[in-house]
Order: sequence, then structure tokens, then C-alpha cells
Amino acid sequence: MNRGPARQSFLYFAGGRGLLLRADTAPKPDTGMSDARSLDDLRREIDEIDDRIHEQLMRRSEIVVRIAEVKQRQCNAPVLRPGREALILRRLARRHRGAFPLPVLLHMWRELLAGHVAIQGGVSVGVLEPEDAGAVRDLARGHFGSATPLRSYRTVGEIVRDVRGGALSVGVVPVAGGETDDPWWRLLASGDGAAPTIVAMLPFWSDGPKDAEAPAALAVAMAAAEPTGDDVTVLAVERTDAGGEGMHEDLRRSGLAARSLAA
Repeated sequence: MNRGPARQSFLYFAGGRGLLLRADTAPKPDTGMSDARSLDDLRREIDEIDDRIHEQLMRRSEIVVRIAEVKQRQCNAPVLRPGREALILRRLARRHRGAFPLPVLLHMWRELLAGHVAIQGGVSVGVLEPEDAGAVRDLARGHFGSATPLRSYRTVGEIVRDVRGGALSVGVVPVAGGETDDPWWRLLASGDGAAPTIVAMLPFWSDGPKDAEAPAALAVAMAAAEPTGDDVTVLAVERTDAGGEGMHEDLRRSGLAARSLAA
């Protein structure tokens, strides 16, 4: 680019002598065009990355279709695998780095997992009526996917009973809610081996310290427990006396560090 002749600037004193301040005060070349080209190149690179991500997503879906075919041949193979999903999300959380927010990444993968569950046949999720548990419905939607249909129920007991009866795949129930005279969690402790089990605590991920807060909701399903290496056991205990403090002390003496979720 032709920058033109160099220019000199002088500062004159009263005696007539000049002081050379700088030998070249020509304006610097405009970098706007180079910045624009640089942005175009970066955006083109992002488009190429998006295409590669999309290709891998479609390839993953093809593999899920093959998995669904194998499960159909195995007859009783479950569509929902909460333990497997937890392992996937924890592995991604451990390897994640960079500026992209981890909660957003996990939310994206939950949607991905929900979509691939839908390919295999899908699940039905039961929750309380919106006016009774709006926050829990949001947790259910975030965990099981925005496209997964939610069924509304009037009571937690109805949700658990439908899960047990096979009319519902998963029930998402508030930890602190439910019927006090006939608490819903008693249905999980029937002891007959045919009761639903707790398969997830929601929210799955929290930015706070581990165990700082109790989960807001529990997901229950007719699914066998799958050890993941970072699991929590939920105890349902009935006793004739009203000694909550005594219960904690009994558990402590047994070597169990327990926390009360509902009573």
C-alpha cells in the first residue's frame, strides 16, 4: 500500500531553533479490512466444526438404532439406563476444560441422551400438577429432555403407583412434598421386590459444594440399581416413637453418615 511521503513535525522556540519530535507521522494503515477477513476465516472454521459435530451426532444416532435393535431381540432390555447416563455425564465433566460453561454442556448432553432414548422407544414421565410443583416440573423437563412428554398427577402416591403398575416409565417427585398421613416413600419400601427404586436425584449437577444441599426431587422407576461408583443409598425407616434425633444417633453409631430428606 502506498503510504505517501514521510512527514516531519517541529516545535519552534522563540529563538528560531526547531526541535525534531518524530520523523514519520503518517497515519497507520487501516486494519479494518484485515480484521474483517480474520473474522470471516474464524466463522468459516466454526461452520466446519459445526458440520463435523453434526456428522458425529448422526453417526451416534445410527449406533443407537443398532442398540435398539439388539435390545428388542433381548426382550426385557430396558430403554432407560440411568446409571449409564450418569457415567457418561460424569466422564464428560471430568475431561471438560476451557471457557464453555460446564452446566450448559451437561444440559446439551441431557437433551442428546433424551433424543436417543426417544429413538429407542421413548419414556413417559409423571409429575405433579404445575400449580403444585412448578420447579420440580422444570427439573424433570431439564433432565429427561424438552421433547419428552410429561403426564400430570394430583398426588405423588398416584405417580409412584403408576410407575409400579407399568403405566408410567418414570416418576419425578418432590423430596419435601407429598402426603403426610400416608407418605409416598412407603411405597418404595414394600419389601416384596416389586417396588420402584430411586434412579436419580435432581438436579443432577450443582455448582455448589457436594452434599451442601438436599436434592429437590427424586426420579423413581422400575429399574435395577446400576452401580456407578458415586452412588447414594436412600433409607426408608418406620418407627413407633417420634425420636428423630434418636434415629440420627442410631445411624451414626452404625457408621452411617445420614441426612434427613423427609419425615
